[in-house]
Amino acid sequence: MNERLKAIRLSLNLSQEEFGSNIGIKSRAHISALESGARNITDRIISDVCREYGVREEWLRSGTGDMFQSGQVPASALSEVAQEYNLDAVDVALITEYMKLDVRYRNALKNKIREIFLADEASDPISEAPSTPEELEKKYPPINPHEDHEDVG
Repeated sequence: MNERLKAIRLSLNLSQEEFGSNIGIKSRAHISALESGARNITDRIISDVCREYGVREEWLRSGTGDMFQSGQVPASALSEVAQEYNLDAVDVALITEYMKLDVRYRNALKNKIREIFLADEASDPISEAPSTPEELEKKYPPINPHEDHEDVG
């Protein structure tokens, strides 16, 4: 189990200090002792690691199955993204719930979002505007003010 604890930390690219502080262990030496087998991994540590990093308890205890829960974003990774992109609680909840969706539902949601964005692009009046003065004059020829234009309003 000690090697698996270290594998989790390395797969998340965390230092021993970072890994420990996220689960309430302040000492790098304590994490080092857990990883080397000098200290036993308690049920509380197992629970904290699984909760904080989205690790499957069965994998941590026995090495069976996948390391991470499917669709689970480790809380520390999500909190880093939330800080970096100034996300609020609703944003975080949306991301969390999205990650829990089955792949079929994710794809359906992505397709719907694409439809919405493409519909917005199609109705954009600026995208239809001529981009050069020549194109503008071709589309809307100038009017000679000295000619009689009864149909011009």
